Amino acid sequence: MRKNLLTIFSFTLLFTFCNSINDKELFDKAQKYLSDKNYAEAVAGFDKLIAEAPNSEFVPQALLECAKMYHAEQIPNLPKEESLNRAIQYYKKLYEGYPEFKESSSAMMMTGFILANELNKPEEAKPIYEEFLKKYPESQLAGSVKLELESIGLSPEEILQKKLEGKK
Repeated sequence: MRKNLLTIFSFTLLFTFCNSINDKELFDKAQKYLSDKNYAEAVAGFDKLIAEAPNSEFVPQALLECAKMYHAEQIPNLPKEESLNRAIQYYKKLYEGYPEFKESSSAMMMTGFILANELNKPEEAKPIYEEFLKKYPESQLAGSVKLELESIGLSPEEILQKKLEGKK
């Protein structure tokens, strides 16, 4: 019995060690693709990490990197709207799944920003901005989010008019 427990413990330790090496290797490989500007391969590499090692410490950063690539429209032959929608999906996975990750507040803010300013969906952005202010009231981004909420759905001309009226 004691020998069996030792064997099981050894295999568990070996599996855990190999898995942690594997997730680091996957992350590093995807990062290399990213630094070489092979964006489609980088996303595929980060997605593989996310799928194969969902509990890895590298998953939040992988989600962020994918979101940023899609937001910057760096994936070839992908229409702008689809690219932005994919960026939103990755940002949401990041801030919903890893709220304590250092970039989660930024991911939430970027989700609202893309919806309001790039996809012209202010009605979808507003609740995200409001949730941001509840979750991260002390964030350095809180002021920007408040400004976004004040001008959400307004044209540049309407924003300017509102600012001019406020100075009177």
